[in-house]
Amino acid sequence: RMPWLMDRFDWLVDPFPYGSWPRMQKEVVEFVRGFGSTPEHRRSPDPAAVFAAPHAVRALLQEARSSFAEGAAARRSLVIAGTDMGLSEALGPTAEQRELTLKGLRVHF
Repeated sequence: RMPWLMDRFDWLVDPFPYGSWPRMQKEVVEFVRGFGSTPEHRRSPDPAAVFAAPHAVRALLQEARSSFAEGAAARRSLVIAGTDMGLSEALGPTAEQRELTLKGLRVHF
């Protein structure tokens, strides 16, 4: 059964991936996953509420550019959470890349 809070999002993007913990041993992650996880879902082609793991933000932006309706950013929200990856790392390797990623996210959220 999906947790109540997570069920409120139209999209869950990679909420519990191994890739979000690149410095952690795979065996440890698999052990933690054994306790249960929330499955990824996309309930609507043009979501109002999106939850994304930090490492999935740039891929989400690419998907938003290709499939989100134009002019609907005011009705959308994005929550970036779920792992210990820092937001500065998630948005890009350089200050310029982070600024471009944020600028792109502001267009869609």
